[in-house]
Amino acid sequence: MKFRIMNKDFSLIYFIIIIMVLSYFELPFLNSIGIFNFIYKIGKLLSCLLFAIILIINKKCKLKKYIVIFVFYELLLFFRSLYLGLPIVYVMTQVASEITFIVFADYFLEYYFRQFTNVLFAFILIIVTINFVLMLKYKYGIYNIGESNRAYWLLGHVNNMPVYIFPAIFISFNKYKNSNKIIKILSLILLCTSFISVIYGKSATSIIGLLIIIFHLTFKKFKLNLIHYYLISLVIFIFIVILGREYKLMSFISMFFNRSITFTGRTNIWNHALYYIKEKLILGYGLETPLVTMAKFDFITPHNRYLYILYTGGVLGFALFTYFVFSIWRLSISTYKNYSNDIIYRSLYYTCCAIFIIFQMETYAGVLIYFPFLLLANMNIRTRDMLVE
Repeated sequence: MKFRIMNKDFSLIYFIIIIMVLSYFELPFLNSIGIFNFIYKIGKLLSCLLFAIILIINKKCKLKKYIVIFVFYELLLFFRSLYLGLPIVYVMTQVASEITFIVFADYFLEYYFRQFTNVLFAFILIIVTINFVLMLKYKYGIYNIGESNRAYWLLGHVNNMPVYIFPAIFISFNKYKNSNKIIKILSLILLCTSFISVIYGKSATSIIGLLIIIFHLTFKKFKLNLIHYYLISLVIFIFIVILGREYKLMSFISMFFNRSITFTGRTNIWNHALYYIKEKLILGYGLETPLVTMAKFDFITPHNRYLYILYTGGVLGFALFTYFVFSIWRLSISTYKNYSNDIIYRSLYYTCCAIFIIFQMETYAGVLIYFPFLLLANMNIRTRDMLVE
């Protein structure tokens, strides 16, 4: 769908997208600096105002089903947090930020896909390359959090890098097959840098996700769809996280491999999370501040996305998340049948599948982890821009 007014003000679209990308794709290192935290908030507010101008001019912005589901999920967290008396400013900031990003990103992917991915390609190329150089130069990281000896770089800890690197894989393939020679070279640089960063960081979580993507890019005949991977991830969650809490399964695995298996201490965190989840199983605890969750888990998050959803939104929140996944899958069915052999499509589709698996080891509490799903949902609308006919 084209808008003549927007075509005349093409530079305005790029300006809004740049502000949005810089504001919402927050870099953990900069976010740890107070002034940048403030700048991010100002940028989000500015992008909201500019986006409102676009809607006023175009007068068309239809919320899709999966967006409505996500909004309901966020509203559940908002009202639950208010009911429990949590800090209203913190809660409003979190909920408003996540809703606006989802709405913004989905809108621009539908109507301005090329402009959006051009900006995102340039941004991710720069930050992933800089992060990789820093990893090579500073083996033990450029900063630390608290008393932890974990290494952190521009994109944070290596376990957090899939948030940026997984979308980079799809964008690299997309730009390589649809651009000139210079962009092709830059796409290869981004792709290689992304892969090497994951391997060099030695994060088992990130490497497993990457191996899933590589496996499906290599073996085209081996096809598992989004729901298959979601169900597999649920089985892993139930047997490892929930049943493993009783130590029966974990004891068996430990005996089989003749070594202690705690997933680098995650099992203790999961046990704490499950203890609290049982107390407020239906609606959860809402959006607590990092200080509160740190006191409970000794970490800001429970190191598992499904536990995080259950902890914050309870069973109802998990049901809404499942409905969100189901809606994305339904939208992807027709495109999957037509383009399942296309390397660009496969790189994105199985990135989303891999995310379900790495959810078992990390929380990825921010909204950016949903971005690949928005790309996938818009595939059936903007196939010509995303794939090679």
